[in-house]
Amino acid sequence: MRKGKILPGSVLLLAMTYSYVNAGEISGGTGSCDLKSPFLGCEWKPKDCFKPDAPLIIASTVSDYNFAVDRFNSYLREVEEYKQCLINDAKSDIQDRFPAIVVKGAKAESEQVDDDVQSTRQSLDLARSGVER
Repeated sequence: MRKGKILPGSVLLLAMTYSYVNAGEISGGTGSCDLKSPFLGCEWKPKDCFKPDAPLIIASTVSDYNFAVDRFNSYLREVEEYKQCLINDAKSDIQDRFPAIVVKGAKAESEQVDDDVQSTRQSLDLARSGVER
């Protein structure tokens, strides 16, 4: 084979690979992704949405606790923005060829961020009970 020669099927394969999703990405997650089998190992993630980091909640005084509440509320606003972005990306990609992967991935991402919020809320409640009054 000559250097630089493109095989006839390779352009089509490359075009198909990049046309699967528009807003998100389908990848192999922890393994390989087989799009021919019932999508074994494939997962969808939003491409342009950035999941916010949960704030570390440490409070020993009322002032610290109030600051922690402000950070938590800011975090909740960021989570709402992230989830809206997640929904928009999923809606865009669900029209593509692999809606089951998109739905599963969007649900997993949403559940993960919900778990993070719940854990942070529990930390905030715990901090409130330990605040010096």
